[in-house]
Amino acid sequence: MTATPETYTRTIRTMNEVLDVLRDEPDPDGALTVLADRIAVEREWVRVLIALGAEPRRPPTWIGPHTAPSIS
Repeated sequence: MTATPETYTRTIRTMNEVLDVLRDEPDPDGALTVLADRIAVEREWVRVLIALGAEPRRPPTWIGPHTAPSIS
């Protein structure tokens, strides 16, 4: 598939940009750090897929939706 490298490159670039923004924000309760760590792990998953030459696809089910902590 011709679009595979471009898809992965765009995905990693977007993840990097989001991580930069999250890490620059104040994080008194640590919620943004948790989110940033999760994105960093998923970014590594994308890098593994690139190394394996896998086609872009939805994330594995174990990456499922993350419930945000409630704000009191």
